[in-house]
Amino acid sequence: MRCPVCHEPKPPGFLVCEACTLEVPAALHTAWQCASHHAHSALTNKKPADRIAQAQADEDHAARAILSHLRQHGSAL
Repeated sequence: MRCPVCHEPKPPGFLVCEACTLEVPAALHTAWQCASHHAHSALTNKKPADRIAQAQADEDHAARAILSHLRQHGSAL
């Protein structure tokens, strides 16, 4: 997989490559990590479909916030 920001290889489980990850503010990274874990947990524990959908939407929103930040302020571009 490639980083959606700079197109360098990214490790499994990472949203962006290691270089871009270093430029993500801690608050955004924590929000995405928590949302990602909640989405995985909801799916794994077979929660109701609406709860799974909300958790996945929260994860997607957090990921978009990181990508937007990097595209505006990242030095890897």
